[in-house]
Amino acid sequence: MKNIFYKSNFPLLIFLLIILLFQGCKTERSDSKTKTDIFSSTNSYQFQSSSSVLEVRTQIEKLPTEDIWWNVYGKDQSWNFKNLHRFLPTVNIYREGQVSMLQEHPMGKIPNQIVETPEGKMTFKDFIDSEQSTTMGIVILHKG
Repeated sequence: MKNIFYKSNFPLLIFLLIILLFQGCKTERSDSKTKTDIFSSTNSYQFQSSSSVLEVRTQIEKLPTEDIWWNVYGKDQSWNFKNLHRFLPTVNIYREGQVSMLQEHPMGKIPNQIVETPEGKMTFKDFIDSEQSTTMGIVILHKG
């Protein structure tokens, strides 16, 4: 049964991993230090993990053992996607050449679509912007 579930959600997994990749690429350093500056011996920059050892251990203990890790929702799901490298083997993949930009054609109907939420009906945009949503990014393909 797990194999069927995995195969049926494989495109979703790839889609979510791509969103995480774009989210990570969007992050910028707030200071003007370059990579060379960061690693120089005279620099006082010190790495600070975004998660404590206790938080990492707690989150890893929460991972489901009878199900797939991405079937966790809310803040735990957000942590899992951002920290995938802490509990699964990962590898950095570097691109070649220029970044290809996707064409944007926003459709006014999408943000105004009414959706059911635990707190009642609201527009899709209001839900994505609310505290209920842990969405880090979204791509909607139309006829694609």
